[in-house]
Amino acid sequence: MEGTDTKDISKEDDKKLSLKIPLIIGASFIGFLSLVKYVEWKEYTGRCHDNVQNSAIHQAEIVSTEKMKINNDQHTITGHAKLQNGFGAWSNYTYTCVMDNQMSRDVYLEEGYVR
Repeated sequence: MEGTDTKDISKEDDKKLSLKIPLIIGASFIGFLSLVKYVEWKEYTGRCHDNVQNSAIHQAEIVSTEKMKINNDQHTITGHAKLQNGFGAWSNYTYTCVMDNQMSRDVYLEEGYVR
């Protein structure tokens, strides 16, 4: 009888495990998609920050960044930056980057913190 009990427990454990496997696979897939999205946003943000730096005459310091997805092909990243003028003084700016497929299409800088 003891052998039968062990078999029953083993079958029940197998049944529980077989129910958990799709959940584990699903959670892993969702985690993978989240990681891919994070890497994608990091690339977009990095390219945008590079463009803000390149737009500055002397130096730029990114203060904040907000991300907003418009649709599958176009992304808008906005935030605040400080740009340094030729005399070493810093001015506040609001930046907006519009990107298509990881390529920067437009970079807008507006003096002052708008919003």
